[in-house]
Amino acid sequence: MPDLLKLREDLVLAAKRAYRRGIQTGSGGNVSARIPGENVMLVKASGSSFEDSTTDGFVVTDFDGNLIEGNGKPTREALLHGYLYRVCPWMGAVFMFTLPTPSPGPQPARHCR
Repeated sequence: MPDLLKLREDLVLAAKRAYRRGIQTGSGGNVSARIPGENVMLVKASGSSFEDSTTDGFVVTDFDGNLIEGNGKPTREALLHGYLYRVCPWMGAVFMFTLPTPSPGPQPARHCR
């Protein structure tokens, strides 16, 4: 498996930016990244917030959400993240936010298939 420090740092940076900009508040929201060349992902551990994200706050799981490496329990949305990586092989990261204010509804996205 490749060295994951840079990938962890990038996820921490993105999570903290989302928190500072008010996109995600509280302990909700999830973030993951596909590990290049592998059928596994780096995903935020359950119970941590975007605000207090650290490089140790991520775990490695397979696309079914089974823990492979790290301390903590994977987010319960890990299975959904893994599904997205399976059907969208070009996808490198997944960010899920709970918006603090009502939104206009789902936004158009590029189809995976």
